[in-house]
Amino acid sequence: MKYIIILTSILLFSCSNTATDTITLIPKGYVGPVKISLCDGKGEEEKLENGKRVYEVDTNGLLTTKFKPEFGWQFNNYYYLNESKREKIRFINIHEENIEFDKDSIYVFAEQHSGIGSRTDSTGTYQTCPIISFYVGKYNNIEKKMHEINMFSFNKDELLNE
Repeated sequence: MKYIIILTSILLFSCSNTATDTITLIPKGYVGPVKISLCDGKGEEEKLENGKRVYEVDTNGLLTTKFKPEFGWQFNNYYYLNESKREKIRFINIHEENIEFDKDSIYVFAEQHSGIGSRTDSTGTYQTCPIISFYVGKYNNIEKKMHEINMFSFNKDELLNE
């Protein structure tokens, strides 16, 4: 019985995949879709704080970073950044039942992660960077906001093989 417990524990822990936790800094007052491109060598330099990745989004809701994509369990923290002050923004899982929220507060929701994709234009096919996208804003009109996230298009400079 002892060996079965040990073997089961090893299997369970070896199957879990963890990724580095993140701190996402968003300009104070920004509302709208956010897109973080993980371009593995292109974009902004990697920043770490207490062992966590730091994603510093620009005023347009975009960031292209040199971080490589990681997949697995992680804990993400979101903050409005005003000069050097940070104000925590609560993440809401929109699929959760009985969500309690304040209709006038700002939240982060609808986070999605993509893998490496491709794009074809008149000059050929290119790989695109993996994307993390989410929405920052009030909880009302979720369907419209989800559409904005899904329609948030790739810019040509986010392609890997140009």
